[in-house]
Amino acid sequence: MATRFPCPNCGGQLRYSPEKAQLSCTSCNSLFDVEEYKPDDGIGVDNVNTNVFICPTCGGEIQLIDNDGMAFCPFCGNQATMQENFSSKGTPKFILPFTYSKKDVKNQLSEYTKGIHFIPDGLLEQDNIDKIVSMYVPYYLYNYQIDKTITYDGVKSYSTTDYYITDKAEITVGMRVGSMMVPYDASQGLDDSIACLLEPFPMHNLKTFNPNYLAGAFVENSSVDLDLYEEEASNLVVDKLIQKASFENHGFKCDYFEEIDKIRGQIENGVKETDIHGAYFPFYFLTSKCKDRVSYSIINGTNGTVYTDIPIDKRKLFTVSLVVSIVTFIVLIGFSYLANISYQAKGLCGISAFISGFISMFGGYLANSTYKKDNHIEDKGFFVSKRKFHIDFKKICVNLYSIITTCILLGLVIGITGLVIDRVRTTYDYTGIFSFMAGTGFMIIAIFLAGFGSKRTIFVGFLGWAMAAFTRWLDFPEDIFYYGALSISAIVIFVSINEIVDQYNRFSTHRLPQFAKKGGGLENA
Repeated sequence: MATRFPCPNCGGQLRYSPEKAQLSCTSCNSLFDVEEYKPDDGIGVDNVNTNVFICPTCGGEIQLIDNDGMAFCPFCGNQATMQENFSSKGTPKFILPFTYSKKDVKNQLSEYTKGIHFIPDGLLEQDNIDKIVSMYVPYYLYNYQIDKTITYDGVKSYSTTDYYITDKAEITVGMRVGSMMVPYDASQGLDDSIACLLEPFPMHNLKTFNPNYLAGAFVENSSVDLDLYEEEASNLVVDKLIQKASFENHGFKCDYFEEIDKIRGQIENGVKETDIHGAYFPFYFLTSKCKDRVSYSIINGTNGTVYTDIPIDKRKLFTVSLVVSIVTFIVLIGFSYLANISYQAKGLCGISAFISGFISMFGGYLANSTYKKDNHIEDKGFFVSKRKFHIDFKKICVNLYSIITTCILLGLVIGITGLVIDRVRTTYDYTGIFSFMAGTGFMIIAIFLAGFGSKRTIFVGFLGWAMAAFTRWLDFPEDIFYYGALSISAIVIFVSINEIVDQYNRFSTHRLPQFAKKGGGLENA
């Protein structure tokens, strides 16, 4: 395919160079001014002809301006041949050019992950990092203005040698802002919770759209409705103006909630949305397959801010854990021998219950967080429109099976705890009861923390806790029975730890995406 950005000197391909802020020829290294260069007739300020590649796995769409083809999908990592279509699309009003080069972001990513242990082999090795791609992601810029005088009662406190003085005054603030642009990603593929971690953007570097900045980069078109984030953008503008009005007036501050509400009301009445513009913002994407899920590394192309998913390599983790456990065991045995300390078997039941409960609590948190991520509860853009967001969000947040499971587990924990307490009251033997009750508290917290998330980790942790509880309730006459039962409980705890690592890896990665608007669907996700 002939290049859309031919070099005037040799006919080679031009690419935008963030280091030089110019177009650079890949063949002869000639440099050309972005604003002066004229590409071929298929590319203009108002219209760009592109090749659209649709992933057969996730339905994600990527547009290429000047590439021969696409080897993999940046959303799901699929390496199958992507279906190609032709498209003629309009263009946004603004673009924010790359200022970080691929070399810069590779170093940034390596520096960011330095010192992180148990990273799976190959995930962040150089061969994989070399697959990083530059891509322009669509954003909506919600533009607001205000021309209003705000009044409120302010206070200023200070002290002298003898007195503590508080001055009060009616403060008048002239709020005159001609343009406040609030960016929100207009991509169904970029999770809102990730997008906010990659902010802020240097809005002063925003430029009127010029297609020459797209040379060498992938492009994604907007896929969500224009008004989707209007409420969030308006609230953000109002909050910023409230902060400006109440904290920048010769030391006078607004210290009372009623005055804050007074300011809010005046600003909400005065602020006006003028227009909504489209823009392209620059990112670097690296997608890695992790079994049936994907790991994302996304870097802001203007400031180098990094977001990356880092799962745990279980082989590395358990190797280190085994060595640490053996050393710890030897130290404890040696200490107990030298200090002539003996451990009561009944007390170990409490410790076993404590560990199982704690593991379950952590697992419950991870399960709920994974559920929210996989179902896009904090990713409004995935639902494309306000109407679809409200309909699908209600479906996601109602899970009868999860509610029934929660009630059953809670009932079992309370019932078994009642048996143990009754046994302790009967025998007047309180050995290990405090650690057992702490473990019980962890179990109850875990059940509620899991929410609508997977209960698998909770179930395994519950088995370890229940084994310790029944061992304590049976009140064996000989320690050998306790040690036998606790050995089984220890195996269950090990299985719990293995399960919680699996749960963490689900939490730290993403489910293979399916884009409803582009042929996918929530039912296939």
